[in-house]
Amino acid sequence: MKHPIPFRKTPLVLAITASLASPIWVQAGPGDPQGPEFQVNTYTTYWQSGPAVAIDADGDFVVAWTSDGLEGLGQDGSDSGIYAQRYNRAGVAQGPEFQVNTYTTNRQGWPTVAMDADGDFVVAWISLYQDGSYWGIYAQRYDRAGVAQGPEFQVNTYTTLDQASPAIAMDADGNFVVAWISLYQDGSYSDIYAQRYNSVGEAQGPEFRVNTYTTDRQFGPAVAIDADGDFVVAWASTGLYYYGGDSQDGSYAGIYAQRYDRAGMAQGPEFQVNTYTTNNQFGPAVAMDADGDFVVAWTSTNSHEYDYGNGQDGSAGGIYAQRYNSAGVAQGPEFQVNTYTTNNQGGPTVAMDADGDFVVTWTSSGLYHPEGYREGQDGSAGGIYAQTYSHAGVAQGPEFRVNTYTTLDQDSPAVAIDADGDFVVAWTSRGQDGSYTGVYAQRYAGAAAGGTLTTIGLYDPAEGRFRLRTEHASGRANYTFRFGPLDSSRLPLAGDWNGNGQETVGLYDLQLGQFYLNNHLAWRHADYRFRFGPKQTDWIPIAGDWNGDGIATVGLYDPTQSKFFLRNSHTRGPADGSFRFGPGGFGWQPIAGDWDGDGRTTIGLYDPVTSRFYLRNRLAGGAADISFRFGMGNQGQVPLAGDWDGDGVTTVGLYDPATSRFYLNNRHAGGGGGYELPVWPRRVWLAAGHRAVGGAVMALS
Repeated sequence: MKHPIPFRKTPLVLAITASLASPIWVQAGPGDPQGPEFQVNTYTTYWQSGPAVAIDADGDFVVAWTSDGLEGLGQDGSDSGIYAQRYNRAGVAQGPEFQVNTYTTNRQGWPTVAMDADGDFVVAWISLYQDGSYWGIYAQRYDRAGVAQGPEFQVNTYTTLDQASPAIAMDADGNFVVAWISLYQDGSYSDIYAQRYNSVGEAQGPEFRVNTYTTDRQFGPAVAIDADGDFVVAWASTGLYYYGGDSQDGSYAGIYAQRYDRAGMAQGPEFQVNTYTTNNQFGPAVAMDADGDFVVAWTSTNSHEYDYGNGQDGSAGGIYAQRYNSAGVAQGPEFQVNTYTTNNQGGPTVAMDADGDFVVTWTSSGLYHPEGYREGQDGSAGGIYAQTYSHAGVAQGPEFRVNTYTTLDQDSPAVAIDADGDFVVAWTSRGQDGSYTGVYAQRYAGAAAGGTLTTIGLYDPAEGRFRLRTEHASGRANYTFRFGPLDSSRLPLAGDWNGNGQETVGLYDLQLGQFYLNNHLAWRHADYRFRFGPKQTDWIPIAGDWNGDGIATVGLYDPTQSKFFLRNSHTRGPADGSFRFGPGGFGWQPIAGDWDGDGRTTIGLYDPVTSRFYLRNRLAGGAADISFRFGMGNQGQVPLAGDWDGDGVTTVGLYDPATSRFYLNNRHAGGGGGYELPVWPRRVWLAAGHRAVGGAVMALS
């Protein structure tokens, strides 16, 4: 016999992710600027430029740059040298700027820097004539306190002609890899080489060539590494003559990459990254998350420096990117990063946090045109812009300008992001420090900064109206809108349907077995409409990110069999997964949440007779992983779930429709029904007949 659950006692999880600050829209990025932009270099004579930046898991960071003077008048007493400045996570300088290179004769430049999870770091650079030939690659290791670990050391073994353009990446434990270009080492013009090191700076095997295709020129390497030490190297491949049209991808220049495991073994062949091959694709940047998923960004330009309008984005140059999973499989097509396309956008850098959220930065500049100079996007010669993305590759808000000071040029950005998504951008600014060029930076808070948390709302079927609250306090609705007809057969639910970091609402029609999902917190037609499940049943809808791709999809719970049916897309079709959990026919009510904070939604059940919750950490049948009592039982309260304190872990709550009172629990534990837990038992609306919605809907801060 079926035991239908009364509709008024089935609060399906909708939530509002809110912070404790002012109520303004924020998505999963870009986060908020943390203080004003700041000058990095203390020494200002002549040129300080070309910054590189690295950050540890907690947000402490280091910026390195080249300090360049006239011949023999540089900061290190020679032509140019490498300098760096350390900062804590609050952006406070840790000691003075310091010289990195010990050998100072001639020129040292082009720094690159990488940092492990604890803050130990390594800086690499090029040095002229130091290895007995022309340019060579050198490096210096430091501990987290900024103390040099041993002397600077030569990276390249082969020293004939030039070894230049170093790139470096370091894993969580401090193992690192350096990549560079080497001229004529294998008989062709230039190729990509690399050297692996362990955490104490010992070379792991000999240097090795990265590219398989060796004709003409391979240049501009970029490297990224995951928490375990698996890594990927990307580069540009072009014909001997840059505009000759005879490169590896059949056009002028293209982007290629090669994956490696932690032992330095190539994983499959090198592969082409860019799909669009017309004209030039060059200047790759690459970033990787803790699990090995990665993204490559590059510049796509027109075919000739005097051709102003036939680039891929319709202008001189644009920024494009391609996402990959940890197996090297492309995730969707390549995509355009820059929204503003006038003149030229180029020189991207990219950083990715532990979960795969990422940020791309670039320079947007003006052009000297036959009809006259065209100013850049920020009203001057050039400015720094950025775009943040969720781990599903969905843009989080619009692109934004990084630099506040806009006079003359701001260019050559570098970006680094910590495990939580906080990031820092550094760049070169002309004339700002009172000399020629200086290094500046801006810190940003990630999506979790400021204490994001889940709040609640109500759905009134008589009006077809949602009323949403943005804080744990009594008061009027902060957001109210109608969605759907005045129809008591429709049940509310909520989720991040398009992966943009903002969860919105939806409805499930019991009579038709049809879902209606809305991507906006406003009245409009459904963005997704599809059938899933049988018609005219007492099955209950749920929503969650079942596969961890950042996009919430729907599911159904059959209370007779106590069986869950989950769907991974917003389309009609059979369940992608189904399983039984708990007893059937007893009126238990389903909930969904990320009970262990691993980024994937799983399910749970609530027994209204005993007021006991049963939570499962896997999408499979079996015993409950977590079980506890919360509430008094047999009182008509209905369950909901959300991240009430913003710690990344979903916990449970109860809604009493008789009093329109919410009770929210911050722990997976109970207290005998006395509500002696950290809850907010505050009156929201005395609205009998309203249906509670809780869980995560949109980001506010």
